[in-house]
Amino acid sequence: MTIQNLSDRIHACWLGKAIGGTLGMPFEGNPGFLNLSYYDPVPSAAVANDDLDLQLLWLMLLEQHGAKLSLQHLGQAWLEHQLFEMDEYGIARWNLKRGLQPPMTGVHNNWFRDGMGAAIRSEIWACLFPGKPAWAAHFATMDACVDHAGEGIYAEVFLSAMQSAAFLTSDPLRAIDEGLKYIPNKSRLYSAICHVIELSNKSLGSDEARDAIMRRWGSGNFTDCVMSQHRRLRQGQAAVAGERTDPELAVGWPVLDQQVPPSVHRSHLHLWIRSEEHTSELQSQFRISYAVF
Repeated sequence: MTIQNLSDRIHACWLGKAIGGTLGMPFEGNPGFLNLSYYDPVPSAAVANDDLDLQLLWLMLLEQHGAKLSLQHLGQAWLEHQLFEMDEYGIARWNLKRGLQPPMTGVHNNWFRDGMGAAIRSEIWACLFPGKPAWAAHFATMDACVDHAGEGIYAEVFLSAMQSAAFLTSDPLRAIDEGLKYIPNKSRLYSAICHVIELSNKSLGSDEARDAIMRRWGSGNFTDCVMSQHRRLRQGQAAVAGERTDPELAVGWPVLDQQVPPSVHRSHLHLWIRSEEHTSELQSQFRISYAVF
């Protein structure tokens, strides 16, 4: 893989994340199936997005500490810079203020340990360790245990490893198989992902597949990572097949973002998501941090 190719894929991943988050954020938590085709109204910039902001926080820590990055570094940064108090974010802060350190901050009194808060910040580890899923999974585990446990950790580990593998293959199923190697095969998430693959093999329509997912894995908490990962993978497979997809879930399928040439994103989305200058700066930061390792 050439440096130019690597840079383009990281660029595409970042843009895809911003694009999906901006389109889907107004509908976050909506239990219905969305069928949006474009932005209405068209925004002038990307929305503020904790999915991206927290990854920039980790990038800052990596630039400071390199391969010596520790759980203590992550916990201290969470306390000093991550100011959200909702759900697992707030519980981790509460635990840190009382002297607990990761991984206990993700376990103690955490009713949201299986939430999506860690899975949504998985891309950075794949982009820093492209084609090295074991390394991506290692750092994803460190990241996720700050505010999650169990399935909530597995969700980020799976995505990071899968996305890392996607730098070396254009086949989504091969990338999924690689990601599955890094989570317990007895976990709910592992079973849910296998269920998605079964549904895909049956060539079900999106509505029918979604109903099957919700019957088996549905949760009253819309951030439940098993339910959400299940739906996101199905949406990604539908996109590959050319079916209509739910833009709220586009952010959960960065495998495609990494495989689509950035020129497609630029021409279709007119680059209003980020200025070229800012995007180039972020792209350079990824390269600098990657070189640390």
